[in-house]
Amino acid sequence: MIREFFIAWKQSWVKAAICCMLAMLTSDFWEPWLGWHAFYIMIGLTLLSGVLLLRFLYLILNMLGPLGRTKWHYIQSAWLALAFMVSYLYFNGNLSIERFMGKPVLVAGREGAANCTTVLKLFPNGHFKLQSVCFGISSLEGDWHKKSDTIFFTDFSGRSDVQRFHYACYDSLPKTTGKKDFLFLYDISKPAKDSLWLRIEYDSTHTVK
Repeated sequence: MIREFFIAWKQSWVKAAICCMLAMLTSDFWEPWLGWHAFYIMIGLTLLSGVLLLRFLYLILNMLGPLGRTKWHYIQSAWLALAFMVSYLYFNGNLSIERFMGKPVLVAGREGAANCTTVLKLFPNGHFKLQSVCFGISSLEGDWHKKSDTIFFTDFSGRSDVQRFHYACYDSLPKTTGKKDFLFLYDISKPAKDSLWLRIEYDSTHTVK
């Protein structure tokens, strides 16, 4: 029975379930490199998950009758159930490298039109991730260090068409309380007026040596 369980992956339904599960689990690695194309791939994965769910329900209903109680029905159902369980528990990038970096020491973000969001995370190991989600995902990663009230970004990685911000300063927005609870990100190749502001949600960078 155990041998047949591992042989069953050769069946197209089982292959589709495993591929769908792996794609969802590792989405945090491939989405930033595909940009807006990732949006359509995730729609395709969602539709595929729906088809697989219908197949799973069909197998379960068949097993309620005498003709569906075969060894391969049980094995195929077990594979599909495993794929759905893992995808549900660890959906959408839970194999992300962020899980191994510890709790961020700074989180800042903003929400724009059409629910587009930009989030910056600084990690205690000196790594940062700036991610924008708007009909697709783009991200900028690299190293960071802080001098006084300025945060510097270096050693960038990611797609070449993603804007590189080289440093960030604490400041306040006009007509606000005056507290410096915003970060302004600057690209040295562009005018200062084109900076990107993010609202600071959490900041303990002072504890990083």
